[in-house]
Amino acid sequence: MFDERYEVFLADTETGRRIHHQIRYQVYCLEEGFEEGNDIFEERDEWDDRSVHFTVRSKQTGDWFAAMRLVLPGPDRLPIEQVCEIDPATVPIGESIAEISRLCIVDK
Repeated sequence: MFDERYEVFLADTETGRRIHHQIRYQVYCLEEGFEEGNDIFEERDEWDDRSVHFTVRSKQTGDWFAAMRLVLPGPDRLPIEQVCEIDPATVPIGESIAEISRLCIVDK
């Protein structure tokens, strides 16, 4: 059913990433006010360079309406570790773990 209505894209081009960041801007800056607005109308942060980005488009309307990213393992901590401590005995932090973040849907 999902595949009949929506298309998921890997935002691995300049245009794809721009669409991804614009969706995030719409949700995180304009709709929710979680982040500050800016002149380029794109929401970005320090985790984007080590992330894989995705966007979702409606097949019926052609509108882009959702985004998410997967923050890959790296030498630094994951974003979630800025707000909570992860018990390494429960969740093995390191090269085998990534974080889904900036999951958002535009409120139409």
